[in-house]
This record gives sequence, C-alpha cells and structure tokens, in this order.
Amino acid sequence: MDHIAQIWSDKTATDRADRARGAWALYGEYGDGVENPVEDLIADLLHLADSDNYPGGGAGVAARALCNYEAELPG
Repeated sequence: MDHIAQIWSDKTATDRADRARGAWALYGEYGDGVENPVEDLIADLLHLADSDNYPGGGAGVAARALCNYEAELPG
C-alpha cells in the first residue's frame, strides 16, 4: 500500500472526491467550455504522464487508477 493509500484508507468516496476539488477548480479555469470536462481532465493527466515519462505512461496510469478506483468503491 502506498503512502497516499495509507493516509486515505479510512476515507469515503465523497472524501476522496473532495481531495480532487482543488485541482478540478484550477483546471476549470482553463477548460474553455469543453463538452466532457471530467473526461478531458483525465485525458490531459494521461498525456502528462506520457510527457513526463511516468512509469507505464498514460496507459499504465489509467490501468492502475481504474484498479484503485474499483478497490475504493463502497462495498
């Protein structure tokens, strides 16, 4: 379990969503009225992972993020 998972292991889905609100607010300032802002933000983060040579690139990040999301869904 990584450091963030340990810190947030007792949080609800709402708590986890609140953690993203600051980034979401900043992104919204530059979103230019996109049709699907959440999907666009996620896609841009995946492009960032590719650009910054994050391990596994955007596809790897997406796969791990989906696993984390599913693991954190209410039981």
